[in-house]
Amino acid sequence: MLNGSFMTWGTVRGMSIRVTDQRGDGMLRVGASCVPLRPGGSGTRTATVRSPSGRFVVDGTDVRVDISGRGSLAIAVTGSGTGLLNGVGTFTVNNGSPQSWPLKPIDLALAPTN
Repeated sequence: MLNGSFMTWGTVRGMSIRVTDQRGDGMLRVGASCVPLRPGGSGTRTATVRSPSGRFVVDGTDVRVDISGRGSLAIAVTGSGTGLLNGVGTFTVNNGSPQSWPLKPIDLALAPTN
């Protein structure tokens, strides 16, 4: 889960991507297609793509991105906000060494880019 003002991109296989846009400027692109965000509750706009395979981009100033399911994911994020990662296998943050998942979710603070 990512929440804040950011752009994230990467590749995903066999997982679902759900975007919730609070401000009205959010965008989800999967492959070469822009996925429309439809009106949701409380003035939000949402979109869900199940089991995409390939590249994706999400951009917005007040968005939440939930990526879930069994599969593989590689992402990069720039902007500000928070992230919560939970999984099985290994992960790498900021070009560090691969680490095994702990037995709890990992909280990440997204720092504003300069």
